[in-house]
Amino acid sequence: MFGTDELVSRIKSAGLENIVNHKIIIVPQLGAPGIAAHKVKQLSGFKVIYGPVRAEDIPEFMKNNMVATEQMRRAGFGFIDRFTVMLAEFAATIKILVFIAALMVIITKIVTGNIRINMNLFLNISAGFVAGSVLGPVLLPWLPGKAFSVKGFFCGVLVYLVLTVSGLSGTNYLLYSGWLLVISVVSSFLLMNFTGASTYTSLSGVIKEMKTAVPLQAIGIVAGVVLVIMGFFK
Repeated sequence: MFGTDELVSRIKSAGLENIVNHKIIIVPQLGAPGIAAHKVKQLSGFKVIYGPVRAEDIPEFMKNNMVATEQMRRAGFGFIDRFTVMLAEFAATIKILVFIAALMVIITKIVTGNIRINMNLFLNISAGFVAGSVLGPVLLPWLPGKAFSVKGFFCGVLVYLVLTVSGLSGTNYLLYSGWLLVISVVSSFLLMNFTGASTYTSLSGVIKEMKTAVPLQAIGIVAGVVLVIMGFFK
């Protein structure tokens, strides 16, 4: 986590005092909530100056005697920003889905002796990941609710409805109910991770949301998995 301790640790590990002939370090403006400038000065000897939001503005910021313009101070989370973060999250999602697919193959081989993937099962699991890490960030401003966990939940519900209409979410009420919970909860949890990459919520808001959402998500995913398993044997 980018904060006071991490910053001091990097300054010392890099031997920064032996590399530069000054005692000033520029940190991102959005890093201010997690960095105590006086502690950094006390522990490392470097004075912290909060710079512009974007790194590309640092040269102009320095030319302007370390004074940021109004434009430099503005932070947004528009489509391009969301899309950029989404790509990074999607890369991580692909790794998880590959692991799940491999695990399904191993389990199927052990139980049935065959090497195959239950595509319907894999599709429903993948739907939750895609909803939370791909569609959620793209559709963020238009999803209902203020909390990211709530937005993610509704995004998961939308994807679930598409699967249900397509006849891919099951053949009985247990599977319907189970996949609704699994897909929406996975989507809710993943989209909640984007809170720290946005300008929508403060640090205290993130902590407050997690305290409420995570226990509910844990209950929801357990209930959903149980219902799906029961539905397979119905």
